[in-house]
Amino acid sequence: MREQGVELTAAVPLVLERNVDRTFLRPFVGLKIEDRKHSAGPAIAGTGRYRGVQAGVGLSRSAGTWRDVVPRRALDILAAADWSSERFLSSEFDAWQVSSLANLFVPTPVRHHQLQFLGMYQQRRGGFDHDFFEAVPFGYDDDHRSHQLRLRAAYHFPLAYIEWATPLLPLYLDYLAGTVFYDWGTGWDQGASFARWTDGRRYSTGLRLLLRSGFINPGLLTHLGVALYYHSGDRAVRLESQAGVGRLF
Repeated sequence: MREQGVELTAAVPLVLERNVDRTFLRPFVGLKIEDRKHSAGPAIAGTGRYRGVQAGVGLSRSAGTWRDVVPRRALDILAAADWSSERFLSSEFDAWQVSSLANLFVPTPVRHHQLQFLGMYQQRRGGFDHDFFEAVPFGYDDDHRSHQLRLRAAYHFPLAYIEWATPLLPLYLDYLAGTVFYDWGTGWDQGASFARWTDGRRYSTGLRLLLRSGFINPGLLTHLGVALYYHSGDRAVRLESQAGVGRLF
């Protein structure tokens, strides 16, 4: 399946810095257009053409140093909404969603070790999967419930700082870090009873190791990671590797 499209967003970012403190405010509104084309087989109804109006605001206040693998202290808040209409936007999705996120980092008595508390809530109607984020625990796929709630607690700590460039390559290694986490979530559909709400509970808990590197001194940050965790859905211990651009924590 091939995805192509365009996203037009108007935002008014405001960044204030003082010493090591940083405040970031970003209200935004935009239009996202996306088309999905299947290389073979019949098209899936309701998943081909997406036209959505998106709006929201994000607020972040943080402080940290170079040796903090996550901010020493931080508060991130995001509230966003997405509306797609067959009648007014010629979309194949007639749906809407609202999403919210609160993320808190606090220092511990051990230098460069931080605690994280994360909460996500998402409400959706219409069954489309163009989300701002997936409010499901680590290691789970989105089950597309109309309501989703996620709560996460984690302990972040550095293991080693690697302050040298890899010989003969434009690659710079920054640090090796670890995270011990407990990630809980639940999902339920509109009008479901409390029993249905509790039926959707699942969690994952374990350890993640992450190596951060940069290319071109260090213009492009990349991450390589591995996670060993317990998955309550299949009652098994899983080992997964991860790679990507940007922070994986």
